[in-house]
Amino acid sequence: MRLVFLYGPPASGKLTVATALCRLTGYKLLHNHLSADLARALFEFMSPAYLNYNGQIRLDALRTAAAAGIAGVVMTFVYDHGADEDFIARLIAQVEDGGGRVDLVKLDCPDAELLQRVAAPERSRFHKLTSAATLAECLAQRRWREPLPHRHSLMLDTQQLSVAESALTIIHQLGLVQTSSQAAE
Repeated sequence: MRLVFLYGPPASGKLTVATALCRLTGYKLLHNHLSADLARALFEFMSPAYLNYNGQIRLDALRTAAAAGIAGVVMTFVYDHGADEDFIARLIAQVEDGGGRVDLVKLDCPDAELLQRVAAPERSRFHKLTSAATLAECLAQRRWREPLPHRHSLMLDTQQLSVAESALTIIHQLGLVQTSSQAAE
C-alpha cells in the first residue's frame, strides 16, 4: 500500500487537496475527522483516552486497508511538532514494515490566508476549527508549521497553487499514477 500523508495547519487545504488527489488517482481518503469524530463521540476531546483511541483507529484502518489489498490511501493530519512524533513513527513503521511506502506532503500558506479560510462554512460539516481567533492563538502556541523531522516532505504553498495544481504537483513529484483526467477542482 502507498500512503500519501498530507499534513499542515488547519485551513491549509488538506481535505480539499486530498479529495482532488483521490479523484485523480483512485486512492482512498482517510481524512483527519473520520477518526476524530468517532473518538470524540466517546471521549473528551484531546484527553489521553481520546488521543489514544483516535490513533488506534487510524492505525487499524491502515492495517485493514493494506490487508484488503487497497493500493493507495491519502491521509490528512494536523501534525504538532513535539507531540506527535511517536504516533507518526508508529504509523510509518506499520506501513513500511508491511511492505508499503509513505510519502509526506506538507501543505501550508500564510497566516492571513489560514485565518480567512478557517471561517469557511463548509468546515463546520466535519466539526473542524472555524474560529479565526482560536486558530491565531493555536498558531502562536503550537508547532503546526514544522516539517516532520528526519524524513523528506514535499512542501506546497496552497495560496500559490490552485487545488488542481496542488494535486497534480503531488502526482508528478511523487510519481503517482493518474487514473482519471477528471478536473481536480
